Amino acid sequence: FENNNMETPQHVKFTPHNLSKFGSSPTHDKNPRFKNVVDSKTKSTKKSGGRKPSTTRKTRRTALELFHKAAMRSNLSQLRDFLQQQNELLYQTDENSGGTVLHVAARSGNWKAVELLLNPPFNASKSVENWAGHNVLYCALMNASAGLENHVNMLGGLNFRNSRGRPPLIEACRLRHLDVLKTLIRLQFARNVWVRQNPLSLSVKCESGKTALHYACESN
Repeated sequence: FENNNMETPQHVKFTPHNLSKFGSSPTHDKNPRFKNVVDSKTKSTKKSGGRKPSTTRKTRRTALELFHKAAMRSNLSQLRDFLQQQNELLYQTDENSGGTVLHVAARSGNWKAVELLLNPPFNASKSVENWAGHNVLYCALMNASAGLENHVNMLGGLNFRNSRGRPPLIEACRLRHLDVLKTLIRLQFARNVWVRQNPLSLSVKCESGKTALHYACESN
């Protein structure tokens, strides 16, 4: 007000609705009830940025979980439906295991699902690796997947190399994975013509020039 001597009428009370008529009020500034209301509105505005949180990421995660569950249960029709609508799911990795749908299917021993994913029109790569650097074959060996002796050729065979040039026998000796070694030995003597024609090779060397025996003899 221009006239500093002007007094506020006695019958007028300061309320949240008429405070703007008389400027700021010491009562309003100190009243915790009003302050909490203002602070909560400010915090919610800053937190949300004035926009509703996006649900796109949550939707994608849910779709991937359902997709991987279909592979675990060998639900072929559901796998086809997912891939026809969202082909990018083929190489997306699970947040827990770090594997793709092909890893999930092979680890679960669902070989019809593995065959579906590897063959046209989807053509998944059996060389794809999970977060730990294991390809599909090695994941199946680690889990001793049921029926692996009859489908190991589908995953490249007992001597199939990973991206570091190491076949499963060398990788198992290097990592001290005794369970994988036992599974490899069991598969070596399986009644599978393809395996007998392509047996484990102790003479195979990795890119560093070492054989499985070199890694087995190394101290921890």
